[in-house]
Amino acid sequence: MELKVALALSCLAVACRRPAPAPAPQPLPRTGGTRQTAALAALGLDARDLPELSAVDARTMKPLMDTFDDSLDACCEDCHVKNDPKAPTDAKRIASEMWRRYSRDLVTIDGAPVYCDSCHEGRLRFLDRSDPKALSQWMLANYVRKLRRKDGSRVECSTCHGRPFEPRILENLWHARKG
Repeated sequence: MELKVALALSCLAVACRRPAPAPAPQPLPRTGGTRQTAALAALGLDARDLPELSAVDARTMKPLMDTFDDSLDACCEDCHVKNDPKAPTDAKRIASEMWRRYSRDLVTIDGAPVYCDSCHEGRLRFLDRSDPKALSQWMLANYVRKLRRKDGSRVECSTCHGRPFEPRILENLWHARKG
């Protein structure tokens, strides 16, 4: 019995790794908007033309979640209820909306695909919101100026924050499909 407990704890430690805190956010790369292109291709997914998340088959979903983990330094319990992974959570709704609105609809200015790591750069929570003016300038430089929509139209603040401007977009994403 003790061996089973030790094995379970070691598996949990590996699944929920937490490296040292990441440095301050860095600008998006000029090319290669995501490092997950090969991992997605290995799952039969094209980073430039991602399907609706609901259309991903069950066998592909867990390895796809591993790309989320790698992109966000997240672990299962960051989005899922520990003993009920199918239970709805705020984080799952947010991830689903970000997949739909950003990973499926945006590319870098040079056309490279955008994925979780393109913005999050390996950190689940990555923006310092303590100085709104500095944050606004950082977002302008790294999102508005370095991303575009797949349809060719420009990315503007309203692309993520809506009209009228809503600074608390995570709450909006949560309400978008709470239904």
